[in-house]
Amino acid sequence: MKPNSTLHCAMARRLGALLIRVAPLAVIGWPGPGLASAPAWTDLSLRDTSSSLLQARPIQPERARLFRFDSNALQAQLAAADQGRDTISLPMPDGRTLTFQLQRSDVMSPGLAARYPQIRTWRGTAVGDPQISGRFDYGPRGFHGLVSTPQGSVYIDPLLRGDVERHQSYFVRDMPARRRVADTVLSPSAIARRDALAAASANKGVSISGDLRTYRLALATTGEYAQFHDPNNATPDKAVVLAELVNVVNRVTGVYERELGIRLQLIDNNDELIFTNPLLDPYVNEDGTSMVTTNTATLNMRVGEAAYDIGHVVSTGGGGVAGLGVVCSSDKGAGVTGLSAPVGDPFYIDYVAHEMGHQFGANHTFNSEAGACGGGNRNADTAYEPGSGSTIMAYAGICGVDNIANQSDAFFHSASFDEIVAYTRTNTGNSCGVLTTTGNRAPVADAGPSGLTIPKQTPFELTGSGTDADGDVLRYQWEQFDLGAAGAPNAPDATAPLFRSFAPSTSPTRTFPQMADVLLGTPRLGESLPDVARDLNFRFVVRDGRAANADGTDAGGVGSADRVVKVTDLAGPFRVLTPAEVGARFNAGATLPVSWDVAGTTATPVSCASVDLVLLGVDSAGSRFSRVLRSATPNDGADSVELPNLATTQGRVLARCSTGLFFNVSPVDFTLVAPPNRAPLAALSATPASGAPELNVTLDASASGDPDLGDGIARYRFDFGDGSAAVEQASPRISHRYTALGTYTASVVATDRNGVISTPATATVTVATPSTNSGGGGGGGAIGGGLLLMLAGAAAVRRRARG
Repeated sequence: MKPNSTLHCAMARRLGALLIRVAPLAVIGWPGPGLASAPAWTDLSLRDTSSSLLQARPIQPERARLFRFDSNALQAQLAAADQGRDTISLPMPDGRTLTFQLQRSDVMSPGLAARYPQIRTWRGTAVGDPQISGRFDYGPRGFHGLVSTPQGSVYIDPLLRGDVERHQSYFVRDMPARRRVADTVLSPSAIARRDALAAASANKGVSISGDLRTYRLALATTGEYAQFHDPNNATPDKAVVLAELVNVVNRVTGVYERELGIRLQLIDNNDELIFTNPLLDPYVNEDGTSMVTTNTATLNMRVGEAAYDIGHVVSTGGGGVAGLGVVCSSDKGAGVTGLSAPVGDPFYIDYVAHEMGHQFGANHTFNSEAGACGGGNRNADTAYEPGSGSTIMAYAGICGVDNIANQSDAFFHSASFDEIVAYTRTNTGNSCGVLTTTGNRAPVADAGPSGLTIPKQTPFELTGSGTDADGDVLRYQWEQFDLGAAGAPNAPDATAPLFRSFAPSTSPTRTFPQMADVLLGTPRLGESLPDVARDLNFRFVVRDGRAANADGTDAGGVGSADRVVKVTDLAGPFRVLTPAEVGARFNAGATLPVSWDVAGTTATPVSCASVDLVLLGVDSAGSRFSRVLRSATPNDGADSVELPNLATTQGRVLARCSTGLFFNVSPVDFTLVAPPNRAPLAALSATPASGAPELNVTLDASASGDPDLGDGIARYRFDFGDGSAAVEQASPRISHRYTALGTYTASVVATDRNGVISTPATATVTVATPSTNSGGGGGGGAIGGGLLLMLAGAAAVRRRARG
């Protein structure tokens, strides 16, 4: 549960950090099927903003992109999207514009949606990149969006309450730290809690298919909450308040559908739970404990106990309070979320999604006892995250010196996944809701072999794999799955968690710690290398990222597998010692001595007999590269390698065990200087070089080469000389059929890995009509007709001479 407090956000002082660029005015038109119309927005310029405007924002990220929607154009695009005729483009905070294909995905029940048609919700996928998805809504108070990208979660919100035109997009990571107090979890009886934990334990590592469980949500408001969202009316407009509730549920259910196959849908008469007068509502707005004990009775009286599966009330005070594992039970309305500014990511994910997680049976996952993490809020049975943790059921940003992150990431730790899956599949949560079989099959995870041993205080990496029978694009995540003594995230311990969770990515490999920190040589909180002998247990989680369709025919599938890595204190730390000179410069082609501290890694139990030496660098475009310098050299602590023809000012040498998981890098950057790149040398031959029409010729450029060390030819462009289209390919050989008479000059140009192009090389191909033969006899074959005439003439001359 999360606390009640006022946000104390540090404003971004530089307008330049908030305003990225000004786009041209949008020109709106009706496109054809599948075509996107012009953007329905323009970036705001400096003159469109003021410090007072920025200070007045209820959501104040430190960096954001400010823009203005053309309301009419936006509504036209959304209406077209409903019919499948249009896409919508949206501005991202990093300056990009992403185009989304939208699909209606209602979070209101049909009866409620029919009464409030001005409020609509969608899910969307980025065109050309299915790894980027989002949830969107539009109503009386503007447009909202939550976009999941590889760079992090992005929010789109109105700049001010009631402003349907001016909006901002921002990364969640750019929200400042917040001061909060701890929440309250109302635990069920000891027996019920024991049973829930036993069920969760039995389901550890479980995979779920894309079956969708839809739970009816009764979401009430205090009068203060209604007034906050419609401050301009003495009696708040229920449609305005409902639009905000839809925004809340749309964002929360987007996470629950993707992560857990759980869909939340507002009940038909949810508008009867919107209280607009603080003096007449049944709640004490500032007292979460009071509200959580009265909410179930209030919901039962207003809409009936049989009308909902999970109940919740939102307020502007009272913090977060919820019952643990109450969905479908007689206390199913035991959930409260209150915040002085109930908007944005701090409210939707850190609070509402967190409190509902408790209602679905999930405990806290942080291992710290500092700050708000103390006072009995840590749950020893699920304390899998170091420090404050960073996932939904953790306490990001409120654990003082143990804070791993300022805000929660919008995903569940696999421990929470275990608990919620157990509660909704095998416990009380399976007794209500509607189960829809979607046919989506869960991905299959392979975490790789367990039992490999690594030396202490040495970086390592893990790689898994995943397959999906439906061909979905998968995302991968490695999480540590260890319990131990409570304490600081980087404190030495033989059992406690050391490594934090990161958002799923398209790479099945994770480096421990992150490579950027390995290069810096400075560990960060939540990524501490083990310095004692111990086992490290990891969970490899694979997600297919699906979310529910409008008709409930799809939902996310998740698979997982476990892996154990052993750490020994008899070896390590394994370190690369040289090159270590600050400011060193080396020429391409030079021989570079490399040394490393074997540190006992050749002996049992590590038993690493050989290492690979790899060049790491950053090219002139800022992209990281790696090049193997030597494979499987003996792990004896020294070798010399030839440097390739590459240039970088951030060169390092990485040494990794050829048969293990661990590695390390040289301590400082060096400069690698490459000579000017020379053009490759192309060569071409034609076989056969002549023949009759329909001549099939093999053009061979394999004798081409590149004079630069370590470079090579990346592709060849063949021109056949007969008017046929040229062909560019990686292979140096190609066949071509010449059909007409003539002499042709075929040519090839070669392009090296750096994009430098050679001068053309040529080969001549002749296509001619074969000679015609008209006589026979004799062992040598026919004699040509011209020769016969000449012989005949000679015979006649001889006869005349004799006669």
